[in-house]
Amino acid sequence: MKHIKKIICFLLLGCATFGMVLAQSTAVHQVVAGDTLYDLAATYNTSVTTLKQLNNLNSSQIRVGQMLVVPSAPVTASGRVGLISYEVQAGDSFASVAEQFGLSELALKNANPELADGLVQGLRLRIPPAEGLVVQLGASDSLLSVAMRYGLTPSELVNVNGFKSLNDASAGQYVFVPETQLLASAALPVTASAEAGGAVTVQTPAKSLSTREQQRSLQLTALRAAPDLLPSYVPPVQTFTWPLRGALTSYFGRRNLSVLGNTFHGGIDIAGRTGTPIKAAAPGVVVKSGWGGTYGNVVYVNHPDGSQTRYAHMSVIKVAVGTSVSQGDTLGLVGSTGASTGPHLHFELRFDGVAVNPLDFLE
Repeated sequence: MKHIKKIICFLLLGCATFGMVLAQSTAVHQVVAGDTLYDLAATYNTSVTTLKQLNNLNSSQIRVGQMLVVPSAPVTASGRVGLISYEVQAGDSFASVAEQFGLSELALKNANPELADGLVQGLRLRIPPAEGLVVQLGASDSLLSVAMRYGLTPSELVNVNGFKSLNDASAGQYVFVPETQLLASAALPVTASAEAGGAVTVQTPAKSLSTREQQRSLQLTALRAAPDLLPSYVPPVQTFTWPLRGALTSYFGRRNLSVLGNTFHGGIDIAGRTGTPIKAAAPGVVVKSGWGGTYGNVVYVNHPDGSQTRYAHMSVIKVAVGTSVSQGDTLGLVGSTGASTGPHLHFELRFDGVAVNPLDFLE
C-alpha cells in the first residue's frame, strides 16, 4: 500500500509539473534537418529542460519529422510569425498601413510589388512579420532552396514563416526572409556556373571585412550557389576492387560453420599465404585498427559514400586510426588471428551498418 501511495504521489507531482509547463500557450513544431533541442529552446524562448518535460524526452536526441510540443514564443520583434493578409480600408496608404504594423513603407511595398501604383479599398496586402523580403516560390523552388539562397538554416526559415515542415510551401506561395539574413547574404556578390564542375566566382566587397565576417560570407556564397549547381551535379560512383586475390573459401550468408553460436557469415573469406599484403578496396579513412575479438587483428575503413569495409584476421596491421588511404594501399598482411581456421582474409562490406554481399560490388 505504501508503494502504491508513493507511485500515486509521484504521478500527481509529475502531472502538476507538466500542467504548469502547459499553462503557457503551446504550439506544435515538426523537426526538420538541422534542428536541435538547443536551437529550438532559443527559438521559442524556453529551456531544453522544459522541452524535454513537454515531450517526455529522456535525452536530447530528436529525429527529422518528429512532432514536438513547444511554447508559443515570438520569432520576430513584432511577435508575429509568417505573412498575414490585410484588407485595404478607405483612406489607407502604404505609409499608414506600414505604421500600423510597425514596418517601414519600403518593406510593405517590397512585399506587395504588384500594388506599386497605389492602394484601392478592398484589395488585400501581404503583411510581413518584420523588415525583410517576401519571395514567391517558382516552379523549381522549395523552402530548402530559399534557405540555402539566403543563408538560413531550414529550421530558421520554417520557424519564421510559421510552417511545420519543409513540405508546407509549394510553387506560387510567398515566403518571408528576415532582413538580417538579407544583409548577411549581400556581403559578397556571387556568380556560379550551372555546368558540372562550374566554379563559383566571388567578387571582393568594397569594405574591409573581419576574419569572422569573411568566413561567414564564404559560407553564404557556397549556400547561395548550391541550388544552381545541384541540378548538374553527378555524384561519383564508388567502385570496390578486390583486397586480395585468392580462392574463396566461404561465401556471404548462412553456413554450417558456427562462430560462437552464430551461423551467419557477414562477409567472404579469401584464402592467402601469411604475410601477403591486403589492399584497401576503396579510398577512405581508417576508423578502427587493432584487436577485434573474433575478427582478430582488424581494420575498418569508412568511405565517402557512407559505406564501410572490414579486413579481419591480419597477422600485421600497417595503418593507424585516422589514416587516409587510397584504393590499393596496403592495410596489413594476411594472417590467422582471432576465430580463424587458417590464414585468410575475412572481408566485409557494409552500408549504414548493414552487411551486404561483397561479391555484388567487387570489380
